[in-house]
Amino acid sequence: MTIYIEYLLIDNFVIDYVIIMVMEFILKKKFNKFRVIIVSLIGAISAIFLPIINSKILLFLYKVLFSLLMVVMLKKYDKFKQYCIHIILFYFSTFLMGGIMIGLMNLLGIEYRMTNVAMYQLDVPIGIVVILLLLTLALVKMICKVVVSKFKLGKSLYDVTIFCNNERMKIMGYLDTGNHLTYDGGGVIVISISTFLKLKSGLIMCGIEGFSNIKYIDVGGIGNSEKFMSFVVDKIIVADKEFGDVRIAVATKNFDNFDCILHSQYV
Repeated sequence: MTIYIEYLLIDNFVIDYVIIMVMEFILKKKFNKFRVIIVSLIGAISAIFLPIINSKILLFLYKVLFSLLMVVMLKKYDKFKQYCIHIILFYFSTFLMGGIMIGLMNLLGIEYRMTNVAMYQLDVPIGIVVILLLLTLALVKMICKVVVSKFKLGKSLYDVTIFCNNERMKIMGYLDTGNHLTYDGGGVIVISISTFLKLKSGLIMCGIEGFSNIKYIDVGGIGNSEKFMSFVVDKIIVADKEFGDVRIAVATKNFDNFDCILHSQYV
């Protein structure tokens, strides 16, 4: 079998990049992307010389030296213990990827032979196949996330009608069990900024300016608090249930799939 330099570069760059992704997954933190690319390039370039090393001892020392170099370049380490943990994770991820690559070639029926490097018979680098598989998995994950999110969201969506100074507006409300916002003992509904602007525009067209009983409400915890303007509307209807004199707070952003966040008091 013939070894192609470009195959070695692509395969090892992709594999080293995935190895670091596995480390990030285990550590539950991200490395600097520029460092990750540089480290992956170093690993890919070092693989070019593997086929010409005949001594097993030199081959072992060569791989160990470059693995230590690659890990030390991933980040600035505060303690030597932290570096040692990263080394162990790097070797674990390397063995894991090696097993996955062999399993992938067996699954695809690719003829291969293991020497200093993996030699295989394929028209494209196996790294390209790995990239396509990762992209497919990412796409499937994104689709599943969207479907699950839509399913969960659909069970918590309600038709809401707001009545304010003879102006009526129909919007979509989302019941968020985490909304514990209250004022004077009553639950507060939070509308998006775009919904507020539409309501305000409708009131101006009717010749009415301003809102009744405007108050500012602190929203959020210590160190992350915002003041939302709030006002009282004449009534709202949620799922055919009517409530009078309801306080509405205005968020400083828009929501993706709904217009307001409902309080459990109104559902």
